[in-house]
Amino acid sequence: MFDLKDMEKIVKMIADAGDSSLVLTVEIYDDNWMKDALIGKVDIDLKDLVSRPATPWKQYFDLDTQGRVGLTLNYLTCFHGMCRITLVECRNLTNPDLFGKPDPYVYMTVKGNKKKTQRTKTLKDGGLDFSLNREIFNFWIDEDAFFNGLQCDVWDDDTGRDDLIGSVTIDLFQYAALATTDLEPPRDRVYPLRKGGEFVACVEFFPCVNLQIVVFEGKGLRNPNMIGKTFDPYLLFESESLCNYKGGGGLKLRSKTDNDGSKTPDWKEQELYGLLCDHKEMVVTCYDDDVGKDDFIGVFKLNLVELYKEGSLDRWWELKSKNGKKSCGEVKVKFTVKTARGVSLDVERKLGYPVGRELRGVGGEGFEDDVIVPYTLRGYGVKGRVYEKPVPARRAGASSSKKFLTTVSGV
Repeated sequence: MFDLKDMEKIVKMIADAGDSSLVLTVEIYDDNWMKDALIGKVDIDLKDLVSRPATPWKQYFDLDTQGRVGLTLNYLTCFHGMCRITLVECRNLTNPDLFGKPDPYVYMTVKGNKKKTQRTKTLKDGGLDFSLNREIFNFWIDEDAFFNGLQCDVWDDDTGRDDLIGSVTIDLFQYAALATTDLEPPRDRVYPLRKGGEFVACVEFFPCVNLQIVVFEGKGLRNPNMIGKTFDPYLLFESESLCNYKGGGGLKLRSKTDNDGSKTPDWKEQELYGLLCDHKEMVVTCYDDDVGKDDFIGVFKLNLVELYKEGSLDRWWELKSKNGKKSCGEVKVKFTVKTARGVSLDVERKLGYPVGRELRGVGGEGFEDDVIVPYTLRGYGVKGRVYEKPVPARRAGASSSKKFLTTVSGV
């Protein structure tokens, strides 16, 4: 498996190269104890494969010496988005202490990125089989996380140095990759832990939509300066994500400054681009670009659920004071969201995509029922197995090493 990040560069390279484009070289060796011997190799042009994502290419290729090799190639497009993990329970763990019950907690991190780290509270005397009460954690997923995975470690909270009880790395590529087939709803899965025991969780992925902002002009803006009639306005666009850690999907975009634009700035249809996923509100603030601290002019809030429904909103937006009582002028801004899948909505319906029929936000308080539906890929690198049968609840007084706490079933 290899990663192609800069698709614009690859497409341009293919166009410039003409017939010779992106080439994959496959070499077959004889594994010898001294030096491996090359049996044969073949060069495969991937131009057609890249142009048709998620379509398997099965073919025999002639080696440069003799014989053929049969390969199945599949190009999957990954998307940024939010990964939601629901912690269900841990069971059959190995006790790291000689005496007493451990005090477990779960520590989660995207491998290779210490900023993307979260943990549960410590369960005092939680033992070796304990429920995690379906606690939910959100992680922002980008190209750095596609192949690193989400590492989940179960620790025993001790005085001094904590003891590792068990760990597992959950493959995130399967959730971020586009597929036209084998889509299934999220399910509770059982992940075997290194050092013994099992970790039960449900992993979901909410893919992003592309956001385009076109900044036109303003009129009647409030002058924030006590002295002077000219000022330099610009717009700041901000939206928070459910991922509650630094760099966790928060959106922040800034328009250019219209020097001496004053009450009637003209931003000349400047275009800004970003990604939206679980964001439900955008705060747009107009500032005067000053030396030192910028002066506040006015603000308006955009309900992103309305944008997800309509697809595009193009209008004059009224700026308000900080208390929302006074008008501070108007700005003309166009917001547009488009599915990141690169195919029409009609095609998505036919292929059964759970996202893109209506561009919606993640469900929650104040949201409608018809929202973006998460998905996983069936049978592609899934480390955890789906637990179809109910797990018997532990009886009072029963040994914690044999009975379980909760019921895990397929959704």
